[in-house]
Amino acid sequence: KTFGERITVRVPKLQEAGRGMQTVGTMMTAAITVPVIGGLTLAVRAATTFESEFANVKKTLNATVPEFAAMNQGIRDLAMTIPATVEELSNIAAIGGQFGVPAESILEFTRVVADLGVAVDGISTDNAAAMLAQIANATKTPQKEFRNLSNILVDLGAKGTSSESMILELTQRVAGAGTVAGLSVPQIFGVAASMANLGINAEAGGTAMSKLMSEIDRAAAVGGASLKKFAAVSRTVDGMTLSGSEFAQLWKTKPVEALDAFVRGLGSTQVKSKGLTLVLDE
Repeated sequence: KTFGERITVRVPKLQEAGRGMQTVGTMMTAAITVPVIGGLTLAVRAATTFESEFANVKKTLNATVPEFAAMNQGIRDLAMTIPATVEELSNIAAIGGQFGVPAESILEFTRVVADLGVAVDGISTDNAAAMLAQIANATKTPQKEFRNLSNILVDLGAKGTSSESMILELTQRVAGAGTVAGLSVPQIFGVAASMANLGINAEAGGTAMSKLMSEIDRAAAVGGASLKKFAAVSRTVDGMTLSGSEFAQLWKTKPVEALDAFVRGLGSTQVKSKGLTLVLDE
């Protein structure tokens, strides 16, 4: 047969082979190209979201271009070591910056809050970030001691009957007055934990306790009728009363013991009949 005749005979087979190759190509496109494109799309979208979130970090912090670059990479690295996304970590960093955490401490702050969110159930990282930053500001806690705040909170939550979120919220509400009264950070957390264990509402109870500490501090400083009132109510562990000068001295040297003596002296009957929050508010 001539070359043309041989080609004519093989045309149907060549066409069939061509269709087969086309089918294989289509299948390979569906199996490989589409997922690759889809993955790239998701990656680009995730990167865009992260950069958008990180833009919020830049709005709240005063830092140089190299510092922001290091912060950006630090957040990416952190997301590889803990179960939190770069977007969530950027949001924590932005909240920290909003409440005064400086650029040089923002990565440590972000890690502490993220770890707290992982370790404790029922606590929002957004709320934890805002309240920890506010507590640090109110108590003038050094930026390098953020981890200590978290450790105190987790320890009190494990030892008491209340949740860490309740303790944190009450601590945030009484931190200012507690600091003015001379309480240390652990003591402020301790007062908040005691209130939380008693089931005191954070908003009402926190306001009442802050008011109480402010009034005791003022009475101890100026004396007079107010000091006598607090002293008359207070009771020692042995049930003994205190003079005005004794109560003032106790408040200045051991404020938690003075506060404990006053609450003890309120009497269980009065507390049970009115509720501790109402008693404190009076």
